Amino acid sequence: RRDAAFPAELLQTPGALPAGAKVAIFVLFQARGIAPSTLLTCEHLASQGYALLVMSNAPLSPVDRQALAARSWRVVERPNQGHDFGAWRDGIRLLRHFGLIPERLVLLNDSVWFPLVEDDSLLARMETEDGFTGALWMERPGRVHRAHFQSWLTMFGPRALAHPAFRAFWDGYLASPRRASVLLRGEKGLSRAMVHAGLAAPPLASPALLLRHAEAVDASELARILAYAALTGPVRATRDRLLVDPQAQGFHAAALALISSTLMSGPVLETHPYLVAQAAGLH
Repeated sequence: RRDAAFPAELLQTPGALPAGAKVAIFVLFQARGIAPSTLLTCEHLASQGYALLVMSNAPLSPVDRQALAARSWRVVERPNQGHDFGAWRDGIRLLRHFGLIPERLVLLNDSVWFPLVEDDSLLARMETEDGFTGALWMERPGRVHRAHFQSWLTMFGPRALAHPAFRAFWDGYLASPRRASVLLRGEKGLSRAMVHAGLAAPPLASPALLLRHAEAVDASELARILAYAALTGPVRATRDRLLVDPQAQGFHAAALALISSTLMSGPVLETHPYLVAQAAGLH
């Protein structure tokens, strides 16, 4: 039904910036007003040559709508149907509606602060790939079928955009209100489809690569990684005991063991933001 009426359910506001060969679809859900960091993300994308299509899953105030339009090619407000993957699907269909065929496409959402510094080079480094890539590849030992790029920032190069698997995934994707379904069929399903098509590029960061980075730093940097880690319960108590004296004998091995266990068992970005920023070059 929504596809038949498309794009009637979308409230569109033309932006001040032109369309271009590089496009970023930025999904927002900020029902209480747009954060200043979101505007910085828009400005960064524009500075990197991306025509920005903002997809808001919550209504925007006139002030926020104007602020976003000044920094983008188009601002769209839509019902919050299908979370970020539903919005990305609508955004990709909207590009087709306007006859826009990008050479490079970035999909991102507002679940993280990006960039962390003004001269961030992450997008430029991702642009060296012509397939499908992302900022963080999630993998668990013995669970290869669940490995995937986290969807807060992914990129499709020319080879991926021209491949039938790209269109097949988005045309066949059914938006769901259930977060578990979005994670399984959206985030993991997208990576699975791109991997099967031979389009997935090597990751910039993954639990294994993060651990390798931690193994190469000194005790003071290990202590900083642990200090910034978001831990709870007995694991946090263990961390706190270790941080009492980072120069103590055995600290290095114990710290690495703790970092390894939390990397392989929990949400990496949320647990180790400092380590991810350092290892992936986001600082």
